[in-house]
Formats: sequence, structure tokens, C-alpha cells
Amino acid sequence: MTSRRWWLLLPLLLSSACSYGIVRHGEINERAATAIERGLTKIRGLEFLSPVPMEVKSPEELRQYLQAELDRQYSPQEIRGLQRVYERLGLLAPDVDLGEALLKLYTAQIAGFYDPQSGKLFLVPSGVPSVGWMVKLVQFVLRRDLVNEMLLAHELTHALQDQHFGVLAAADDPTNDDRSLTLHAVLEGDATLAGFAYVFGGLPDSSLLDLVDRLGAVPDEIQAALPDTPPVLRDSLVFQYSEGARFVAFAYLRGGWPAVDALLAHPPSSTEQILWPDKYFVRPDTPTEIRIGGLDAYRNDDKWALLEENTLGALGVRILLKGFIDRARGEHVASGWDGDRFVAYGRDNRLHLYWISIWDSAAAASEFFSAESEVLKSKFPKSVAKSEADRLSAPGDEPYWLERRGDKVLLALGMTMQEASKSVEEVWRKSIFSPQPIQMDLDVAAAGGR
Repeated sequence: MTSRRWWLLLPLLLSSACSYGIVRHGEINERAATAIERGLTKIRGLEFLSPVPMEVKSPEELRQYLQAELDRQYSPQEIRGLQRVYERLGLLAPDVDLGEALLKLYTAQIAGFYDPQSGKLFLVPSGVPSVGWMVKLVQFVLRRDLVNEMLLAHELTHALQDQHFGVLAAADDPTNDDRSLTLHAVLEGDATLAGFAYVFGGLPDSSLLDLVDRLGAVPDEIQAALPDTPPVLRDSLVFQYSEGARFVAFAYLRGGWPAVDALLAHPPSSTEQILWPDKYFVRPDTPTEIRIGGLDAYRNDDKWALLEENTLGALGVRILLKGFIDRARGEHVASGWDGDRFVAYGRDNRLHLYWISIWDSAAAASEFFSAESEVLKSKFPKSVAKSEADRLSAPGDEPYWLERRGDKVLLALGMTMQEASKSVEEVWRKSIFSPQPIQMDLDVAAAGGR
């Protein structure tokens, strides 16, 4: 799902109930916040280059702020276009209001976030869920607000990332959601580990992976709190914290915080590398970038409007397949991803969508072709498909065309078979596939500095 800054909004739980809390009587506890800033700089080995302003907001002020951000980034027409595209692909149910689903997800129990555009940290203390009595007792005895110290350290780490690396701006690339989610996973993974390290006084090397594995409970908690959240939104959000923390933990175990800094300076380029870390750390596997060609007829006709052009990535493929086929099989198919690109044009009530992907091998492409065939048959049950070797074509009110050629697969949705047979051939002929260079070795980057 498209990222655009929305993935930075980790719920930050800030208590106002105790005298040593971060927020007291609706005001920032400056002494406590300053202590966390100083402790974090020692842990992370990075100094704040400028102060980080903090403001307290009410839940209603937060909702208004987020609504304004959504309106700034998308017009109502763009939101409707995105919703149509993801419905057609199978990533959203037809009755989902995408804009409202985004707002609901990010305003539910949220208690704060760092905004890289303004450089401010916003706190919403009334968004705090209750914590267990044992945690409250320990906090009272130690005179420390442990949970909230950890989470404020998390958000302040985003400020350090912003000031030292500028990665937050790069993570807001609206043209490649896969790359954006990848960068956000690194950012959130770093911030999560830094939050743990602040509270623990360091990270336990021997049990670090066990610690981050406990974040695997997050999806169930979100599902319980927001059962109607579309999986594409929920899973994309959870991915950044659970998979992101595990990925950054691998870097930390290789070379401590200097290796994490090197990771921020030379980040991975696909969600595939986050999901399967060996593809970054051991056997680097960078994605193939795709430029879809052969669509000049749409681009030169002002009656057709570009609704979206983007990349789903291995994570997007996994989420899509999980909704239609066995989870383990979907995971296996997604692991063969090497690159993809889709483009969608709209005209009145018509929507034409082209999605082309490249896989690690012809066998991997064949597995995806088979899985996507099942997705299409399930999603468009009224369309009777004709199968010809590595091609599936279905006329009717919900037409589609799916074809494999070697290690590549092309899907065309929404056009008649006559239109598809002509346009698909042009896309095959004029699309460009560009393998990307391998990233710098992390050990070399960590040893040589940023």
C-alpha cells in the first residue's frame, strides 16, 4: 500500500498519571524529556544537531492534523483512484473507504509521533491504553516511566535519523511504495532497538533476536483492536516494526551502532531484502527496475487519466496472495520476486491496468503465474478464462489477460480481448528491465564510516 509519511506514525504511549511521567497536567515534563535526549545520544552515539520541539495535542487536534496531512497529499479524486486500483488488484475489498481506513488506523489509541516535515514531536497523552499492574508497580518503585521512556526514545531516534542522514525524506518517494516501505522498515527498526537500548542500558546481544521476535504479537493486537482494518494497511504497518527491527538487529549484531549507521547510509532497496535478510547481508539480491512501455496511446490521450503508477514489491505480492491462497505457498511465491511495476489509467467508469513482474527464474515466474491465475479466478468468478499454455484470457464484463514469457509475467485488466491482444504485445516489446547494482558491503561501510 502506498506509504507517503503515514508509516512514520508509531503509536507513542505517553502517561500523564505519574509525577515522573513525560506529560504532566497537559504540559511536557521538560526535565524528563531532556534526560531521555541525553541518554539516547550516549546510547546511539549521535548528537542532536538542533532542538526537537514537542507539543501536546488533544485527540481531536490530532485527527484534524492527520486529516489535513491526508488532504495535502491526496485530493479526493486521487484517493478514489487509488481505491479503485487496489480493489481491482485484489488488495482492498470493494466496500472499503481508503481515506477513512487510513485515518481510523492512525488515530486509534495513538499518543504521539515525530513529524519530519516540521521537525516536531507531537504528544497525545489521552491516547494511552492501560498497562499491566506489574509494570505500574515496577515503574513506581524505580520512579521511572519505563514504557513511555522507551517510546519517547523511539520517536527521538527518528529526529536523529532526520538530522544526520536525511533518510526520512527519501522514504517519502510516492513513485515506489516498495522502496519507501523498505526505508521505513530500516528507520523503525533502528528506532525500536534504540528504544529498547535506552531502557535496558544497552542491547542484549545473546538474546536480541528473541527480543525482537516478540514483536510478532503486534499483528494480532492490531487485529483485535481494529478488526475491520484492511490487511494491506495493517500488514504494511506491522512489517516496518516487526520485520524492520529484526533486519536492523542483524546489522547491529554484525557491528553495533556503527553498522546501523552504515545501514542508514546504504539502505536496502526492496522489501524482499527486509523479509529475507540473507538477500542483503549474505547473497545480495537487488531488484530489477521496470519501465513500462507501449502505453503512449493512454499518455497522449487526455480522456484517459493516470490513476497510479507504482511498485508492489515482494511484501505487496505476499499480502495480495495471502488473501486468496495458502499462506505458506504465498510466502514461497513472493520469495521469488525480482521486480515489478504497474500502471493504471481511468476514463469515466473504465479502468485499464497493466502489471508486469520479473522473477528470479522461469520456474519462479511459473509459480507466480499459477498463483495469480487462482487469484483472478477467485476475484472474477463470472469471467470464464481460456487457458493456452502460459496465457490466460477471460472476456466478459470483468476481462483479464495473464501471460508468462520466461522469467516475466504480465497482467492486463479491464480491456476487451481485442484491445488486450494489441496493447499487451506493445508492452512486452517496449518495456525496459534494468538490473540494479549491488549495494555497498555493510561491513566495509561500517568500518569506513558514512
